[in-house]
Amino acid sequence: MIPQRSATRPPTGVGDMPSWARVSSGRPNFSSRMPKDRDTADGLRRRCSPAAAIRPWASTDANVARWLREKFLSNRFCTHSSFKPAAPALTPGKSPNINKFDWHIANLKLGNGHPLCFLLGQNGRITMLTRFLTLAKTTFVAAAFALAAIPAAQAEFPEQAVKIVVPYKAGGNTDVIARIFADHLQEALGGAVVVENRGGGGGTIGAALVAGAKPDGYTLLFATAGSHSINPNLRKIKYDPIKDFQPISVGVVSSLLMVVHPSVPAKTLKELIALTSSGKEQYNFASGGIGTLAHVAGELYNQKTGSKLTHVPYKGAGPALNDAVAGRIQVYMNNIPKILPHVQSGALRPLALGAAKRSALLPDVPTTAEAGMTGMEMGSWFGLLAPAGTPKDAVDKLFTAMQSAKTSAKVLERLKGIGSEIEISDSPEQFGAYMQDQLKWWAGVLDNPVFKKKK
Repeated sequence: MIPQRSATRPPTGVGDMPSWARVSSGRPNFSSRMPKDRDTADGLRRRCSPAAAIRPWASTDANVARWLREKFLSNRFCTHSSFKPAAPALTPGKSPNINKFDWHIANLKLGNGHPLCFLLGQNGRITMLTRFLTLAKTTFVAAAFALAAIPAAQAEFPEQAVKIVVPYKAGGNTDVIARIFADHLQEALGGAVVVENRGGGGGTIGAALVAGAKPDGYTLLFATAGSHSINPNLRKIKYDPIKDFQPISVGVVSSLLMVVHPSVPAKTLKELIALTSSGKEQYNFASGGIGTLAHVAGELYNQKTGSKLTHVPYKGAGPALNDAVAGRIQVYMNNIPKILPHVQSGALRPLALGAAKRSALLPDVPTTAEAGMTGMEMGSWFGLLAPAGTPKDAVDKLFTAMQSAKTSAKVLERLKGIGSEIEISDSPEQFGAYMQDQLKWWAGVLDNPVFKKKK
């Protein structure tokens, strides 16, 4: 349907209307002259169907559009000034997705007195605008995704704060060591590094949290032998200690230190073995609970020496150590950091260190192998892990930052103050192999009948 319009003359620049289109009432003149006038147009008969050639505007708007397309866009534009299109605002060739016809229709100058210009100009502009907005919207969305992907691919790690989850309560040995390394990583990476404590389940709750975290390098775990060597062999856990994590580096390996109260006559490990295996003296040993390092060490000592030390479990390592210092416990075995202050004060006597080499903190204390007992190299390790699938560039930068801690006087001094020594892996792969060896070693130790009976 052709919209109503006033019968006023077209604005200046549109030109005079053809005689067959002039009206007195504002409507087009559908006289019998129109087919004759149109039949003189170049190419009209060859390009239009018979029905459209007779009265193209009398059926549908589509016929009108078709007639104008054939008449004006066949590189032979109508010579009448009222149909001359205005100069296009844009060049059709620069936007191949927009039909050339739409460009010309959209740029026709409108005049209230010309029915075809009014109809086709309006419809053409709407069509062109719709297509243009669709194209622009699609282009904008695609460009937005492309621009978002470029910085992500080129971004350097880290772009945001790195979180290290400590799977134990704040204030403990693991927490203190983790914060020493977190401070160093913050300086080495040039970005914020925060520590978050998620204790519970012997370290398994925090470990499970990191195992399920997004593997982007921004959520890490300060793991221990408890979370990845001991507990996986003692209880059901919600993560695989090897497959669900990407190793970065071990930070500290705290070896087992065997001590006795000064009231015990043994001055060496050999003398202690002689006393405890003879059956003449009844000694006991303490631990912070079933399945802890001190408990496993005591049971392993009984198995290897044929001794019968009595296990006295406490609710925590602190009370157990206090009773050892008080003399109510004769033999005690645990990590160096927990015992070192009492050794230095003379409250406890060191006999041997369960490690492959002597410690710089206690250079005069022999290893268990040097003292005549093999297979007692044990202790706790503390290291940095990421969720499996973490990008290699993030792992490499974190490993490099950990390596630089070996030459940091601040880190070495702080670790020495808590009785620990730095032990950085040669590579993430080497740390992964160490974790697997420790898991297997602890599986064998915890599988002995004596220990199973105690669980």
